[in-house]
Amino acid sequence: MVFAAGGVIHEFIPERKIIRTFEMANAPAGVQLEVYQFEGLTDDRSKLTMHVIYESVAQRDQVMGWGFAPGINMAHDRIEKVMSTVK
Repeated sequence: MVFAAGGVIHEFIPERKIIRTFEMANAPAGVQLEVYQFEGLTDDRSKLTMHVIYESVAQRDQVMGWGFAPGINMAHDRIEKVMSTVK
């Protein structure tokens, strides 16, 4: 297995907010707390704000050094493209 992860959703408010924990299996990064907030901008567009909280600055720096940003951006661009076809 190349990638495995787990977590728990602690709060879910449809169309507004998700709070969850996230942890990568077999990775030294530990657990992170993630807060996703959705804000409607127009009938066709919304804004997603992601706030990720790490156990320490060192943990944050370690994860940021792994280069996930391009993959996350690619996934979000793909979601935006798919959702633009759903009305």
